Amino acid sequence: MIKVIVVDDSILYRKSLEIILRNKGFEVLSIASAEEALKQIHIYQPQIIILDVVMKGMSGWQMCRQLRANPKIAKIPIVVCSSKSSMVDKKWTEMVGANAHLTKPIDPQQLIDKIEELLAIPVQNA
Repeated sequence: MIKVIVVDDSILYRKSLEIILRNKGFEVLSIASAEEALKQIHIYQPQIIILDVVMKGMSGWQMCRQLRANPKIAKIPIVVCSSKSSMVDKKWTEMVGANAHLTKPIDPQQLIDKIEELLAIPVQNA
């Protein structure tokens, strides 16, 4: 089963992503802060991370930079899901090393398509 970490400080948004992803066969760990997610990544060992940008404490972009700086976890695909949608925001997402930037509210099929693309697997086999 494909493991996913969802990092977002909005409980409603985390729960909606959990439902979408679990219905597609993923195992999901939902976390409210970047700081906690950084601790859990080594334990949970996800295949992909879904990450908000604007959170209390460490931002998603800061977390992404830390992930990319650690050789043990640097290759985990990261999908940034954010209400920040300007070209500058998308360029910043690219500069910190994320693999994709999707704008909230997220189209569930767009998210699944992006996960399939990044993991190079059809989701129905997840």
